Amino acid sequence: MKMMSCGSEVGWGLAVRPHGLLSSVNRVMGQGSDVLWCEPGLGVQKSFSFQSIASADMDLNQLEAFLTAQTKKQGGITSDQAAVIAKFWKNHRIKIHESLINQSRWDNVLKNMNWRVDLKSQSRNIDQINTPVAIVEMELGKNGQESEFLCLEFDEAKVSQMLKKLSEIEESMTLLTQTT
Repeated sequence: MKMMSCGSEVGWGLAVRPHGLLSSVNRVMGQGSDVLWCEPGLGVQKSFSFQSIASADMDLNQLEAFLTAQTKKQGGITSDQAAVIAKFWKNHRIKIHESLINQSRWDNVLKNMNWRVDLKSQSRNIDQINTPVAIVEMELGKNGQESEFLCLEFDEAKVSQMLKKLSEIEESMTLLTQTT
């Protein structure tokens, strides 16, 4: 997207407060993002916040209805400004949505998981030799950061217990996502 500074282009353009949308375009979206409207020779005229649009992750129909309402408000935006906002949202919606999701994660996520089954060849207890064990390696981290690796060993009983718990999680998620 071409960012315009006030007075540098003919027609309407977007200029952005440094703490707002421009830094958001660099990291795509941040809190308190607002756009300053510029018209050559007149300087900053109005400000508009993307907060409602981004938090609702509006599709183009929702955006059109929202912007239409904004143009009808006293002191609202013009139809030209609404067109610029719609074009910006259409071009950057996915990036903004992904950035908001990444910013809202509290902790690491599971990036990858590998596993294998081995037979124990050594043990303190002779009855544990030649018993199967699952070796699970999980890659944890946040996007853009270095990953951490966690390696776990499960015997048959622990694998069964883990599968039971995962099944309970799946049931709970299914119940929450089912539509009636």
